Amino acid sequence: MIITMLPSVIKAMTNPVKQAEALKGISAGLMKEFKALKNDRPYDELVESAFASYDQVITRMSIFLAGQLADRKIRKLMKGTEAEELAESILMDLPSNPTSLMGHAMFALASFQEFQDTVDAEAFEKRIANRSYSKAFLTAFDDYLYNYGERGFKEIDVASKRTDEKLDEFFSQLKSIHLEDNQMLKVKARKKDALKKMRAVAPKKGRQKAFDKAINTINLTYGHRETPKYLVVIMNGGLRRVALAVGDEFVAQGRLEHRDQIFDLHKEQIAQAQKDKSMKLLPLIEENVKPYKLMKNVKQFPCFIDSRGKIFRKVIVAKDGDLAGQAVSTGLIKGKAKVLASPYEKPLEPGEILVTVATEPAWTPVFVNAAGVVLEVGGGLQHGAIIARGYGIPCVSGLPGVTDIIKDGDMLEVDGTNGIVKILKEI
Repeated sequence: MIITMLPSVIKAMTNPVKQAEALKGISAGLMKEFKALKNDRPYDELVESAFASYDQVITRMSIFLAGQLADRKIRKLMKGTEAEELAESILMDLPSNPTSLMGHAMFALASFQEFQDTVDAEAFEKRIANRSYSKAFLTAFDDYLYNYGERGFKEIDVASKRTDEKLDEFFSQLKSIHLEDNQMLKVKARKKDALKKMRAVAPKKGRQKAFDKAINTINLTYGHRETPKYLVVIMNGGLRRVALAVGDEFVAQGRLEHRDQIFDLHKEQIAQAQKDKSMKLLPLIEENVKPYKLMKNVKQFPCFIDSRGKIFRKVIVAKDGDLAGQAVSTGLIKGKAKVLASPYEKPLEPGEILVTVATEPAWTPVFVNAAGVVLEVGGGLQHGAIIARGYGIPCVSGLPGVTDIIKDGDMLEVDGTNGIVKILKEI
């Protein structure tokens, strides 16, 4: 794999603009292909074919390294200057980051007055079905579904429902976005101010052109570190639609009790059942789900397991209100805690600090209101850490059991620079 990626690494370093454009074209082609997947061959062959196509983006994923190198150059340029601490801001809200773009697309939908005037999810679903919103809103909505409709809670799992299957939840997500006070507006202003100050420093060192070139490279390439995950989710959305179609066939044949049971079969079993209509599926499913039933009693999975199978757990004790974790997004903030088990369990108001186990793209709109983030698990590349940095929100991770220690309404201080969370006042 490393050898196959080497040519793209060299090309990305020498001509990042051209390679970014090439990746954009490949991504558009894969999107079109995955959206067009249909039940026209055995399911295992369809899956293998989709992954073979997906390899195109894997061999080019190294494009973000050009942005990473440019980021290092800027940090070196700003070192020892009054703008040194501002260098972190250049990685915020990147136009090449699909998750960041999804957040902006949701904000745009939520900003339509006709949407704001929609009273509830039932009315929203009815107007979408009847196409009774304005042409502008429907165009924006259709574009959102095409680009991000496969994204959502547990999105990497092909069995998870997609946006068009749960429009009531999508309505709640959009309604939760505060249009006047949110992190997307704040990060835009912060980044603009930081770039202005850094651009004032660059000429003093005779590096204005180099600085501008590095910023452009970062904007074009660095956000693509999320593109492979984004496209595999789009692929899984297409594979889900086909699997459900097969599931419907099996239900009609009396071999499944409901269509979602298709996800309790392996792809090879599905393909075999497509060829052999006498094959009994329910006994296979019963055997397949046994391990999952055992896991239902496991509350928390370990972060570290060594080669001997020994499990290491970090014990967190709320002594004097101080909790030590991993610093994954810089900054210091105080605010009231809001502990969530799922994205829209209850509203997160502007200025509150999100406390949860871990996050994924379905949580992105929640970050728009969050002043800070505290996570039980995950490192610097966990979704929550990436979005927190993208919005410039202080974030501390690696605090097992923290959702049991912190309660709704507790006043917290989150130090994302040093990885410390303090409980200033308990409710």
